[in-house]
Amino acid sequence: MRTVADGRPKSTRRSYAQDWASWTKFCASSEVPVLAVTPGTLVMFVERLWTQPGGRKGTCTAPSTIDRRLSGTVVSARAEHGVRLEAGGEMPRRVRGAIYEPADSRDPPVEVQDRVLVDPAQVLEVGERYSSFGPGRAEGEKN
Repeated sequence: MRTVADGRPKSTRRSYAQDWASWTKFCASSEVPVLAVTPGTLVMFVERLWTQPGGRKGTCTAPSTIDRRLSGTVVSARAEHGVRLEAGGEMPRRVRGAIYEPADSRDPPVEVQDRVLVDPAQVLEVGERYSSFGPGRAEGEKN
């Protein structure tokens, strides 16, 4: 099995390790299995990240940071943990809609403005809501 360390700069390996650590912390607090990298759990992860403090006091996590966390999590899941994602790796493109649509207004999604935790029972509902992401905003984004 390939590892994320193959041919990547030290800073990228360090960032991906931090992203995976953030994912595992999210999974533990949400009672989600660590290897359950699915559209629904990734959307939950994105929504949780929206509520986390940003680099400056009084801000939330930046969309670019959320995007990188998502990428690092997916790359680590595939390369280091053998997780098989949807055919063609299209899942992250659909989930990215949960990052950039709210980012247009720089406000977190309405669903997370008043809460920090996402109920794991909502995974299917949230996953279905974002399952139609495809052409449009996510078109041509890097995986």
